[in-house]
Amino acid sequence: MNDDAAVEALQALVRIPTVSDRDPEQVDNGAFDQALDELASRFPLLHEQPS
Repeated sequence: MNDDAAVEALQALVRIPTVSDRDPEQVDNGAFDQALDELASRFPLLHEQPS
C-alpha cells in the first residue's frame, strides 16, 4: 500500500462516526458495523485470516 492509499483508507475510517458512550442505548452500533465493513473492504487479506 502506498502512502496515498494509506491516507485515503485512514480518511475513510475517520469519517465514520464511531463514538462510544457509557449508556449502551446511546451507542450507534451501525457505525461500528460500517467501520468493520470498511476495514474488511480496504484490507481483505487481513480479514481472510482466521483469528
